[in-house]
Amino acid sequence: MEEDMHELLHRISNLLSSEELAHMIFLCGPDITFSDKETIKNTLQLFKFLEHKGLISESDLSYLKELFNLILRRDILKVLKTTKYDMDTYLRNNSPQISAYRSLLYHISQQTTQENVESAKFLLEKRNPRVAKAVSMLEIIVEMEKAGDLSEDNMKCLKTVFINGKRKDIVQKIEEFEKKCRDFSKNEIEAQIEKMSLEESEMKHTTKTSTSQQDTSQTDIGVYELKRNPHGKCLIINNHNFKAARSLKLKMEDRFGSDKDTEAIKSVFHSRNYTTEEHDNLTGKEILSVIERYAKENHNEKDSFVCFILSHGDAGIIYGTDGEPVLLNTILSHFDGKHCRSMIGKPKMFFIQACQGSDIQRPVYTDDTDSSSTEYAYDHGAESLPDHSDFLTVFATVENYACLRNARNGSIYIQDLCTALKDPKFYDIDLITILTHLNDIVSGKEFKVLNENVKQMPSFKSELRKRLILPAPAQTTEPLEQAQGEL
Repeated sequence: MEEDMHELLHRISNLLSSEELAHMIFLCGPDITFSDKETIKNTLQLFKFLEHKGLISESDLSYLKELFNLILRRDILKVLKTTKYDMDTYLRNNSPQISAYRSLLYHISQQTTQENVESAKFLLEKRNPRVAKAVSMLEIIVEMEKAGDLSEDNMKCLKTVFINGKRKDIVQKIEEFEKKCRDFSKNEIEAQIEKMSLEESEMKHTTKTSTSQQDTSQTDIGVYELKRNPHGKCLIINNHNFKAARSLKLKMEDRFGSDKDTEAIKSVFHSRNYTTEEHDNLTGKEILSVIERYAKENHNEKDSFVCFILSHGDAGIIYGTDGEPVLLNTILSHFDGKHCRSMIGKPKMFFIQACQGSDIQRPVYTDDTDSSSTEYAYDHGAESLPDHSDFLTVFATVENYACLRNARNGSIYIQDLCTALKDPKFYDIDLITILTHLNDIVSGKEFKVLNENVKQMPSFKSELRKRLILPAPAQTTEPLEQAQGEL
């Protein structure tokens, strides 16, 4: 009887060392998040993770074969009935699933000496103290990536390390890779422009045909394609502990209930096939550093990007946990066409749960006002494509006004948003329509803050060029109940 996949993988796992496991995890790169990497302790867990992510299956083990080929375990390729010739032929005819960037870094790490390792640690230790514990060049590279000192679009620091280490051969490889990236980016932009021109032409033709047939049912605008696996990153910046700001005599209370928002967000976007990654309690400088690092990632194999920022804020401003203000426009600019080329033409969604001022929205009563006696409080403390296109920026409240958060169950807007996104009746509805519906739902409610009846009016700003329909989720969430917040 032929051996099934799990029996085969179990047999292969016994042939691999813990060092080779670390090498494979590194090569998987963005396919495995930093948090996931911490949970993978043995080869079988890695195989199970790759299967769960859809990267390997009974009928397709090409991803694994690439890994074994890169770590030079051709004996294992033989177990998979694959020769070096087979792999060379496959890679000539197919795009590698392991990125050229990961492959380059791995090969560099394998070509360095212990002297190179010590030299790198000496040069980098003051900048990044964590490299002091590294025992190999691969570990140093990992720490550089975590600190935001190394990415596919920024290899300057690594190149400097090898220039000082007098490794001209490695410097040359890095420069060759940088040149290929520049050439590829240029060609990609030209291809994107050509694609957009074709789509525009097709869209006009469709509109003309639709009009002649007296059919105007949404055929006059395109729809963003969301077919990647995964679709992209869902970054969550969750600032809830403002002790650092208070130590500087700033009046910023902790944002109790924010963790409930992150739980709801993760549930929604994980079910929609996004990789969710959370960063807690960032200072102003750290917010910009994290945003810049994500913008510099290679998003070529992703079709969209989502970012939630949960913090105190003011008009056009997000506050770090140290009270340092960060301009929202600066955050968004990192993902524009000049700074994040791999996201050109792809939707970028930013959801801002932060006040945009301190004014209170008081109710103006009508016959159908939905009022509530629940106690709430405020959450406050901002032919080519244009650079700034395909953005959707969503605000929990309008400019100059405060927004509400629940100490036990999370913020009003985020919870209602996640509830709507898990409602089956919205599965095939574009996001702008859903957000408009939410504007109606949230603004129709009335809350009590410090014995005063108040309202909340969400808003959004769109530079989307097409309809954005998120893929249907697999789960549902529960509605929110009661809230509390802060001035």
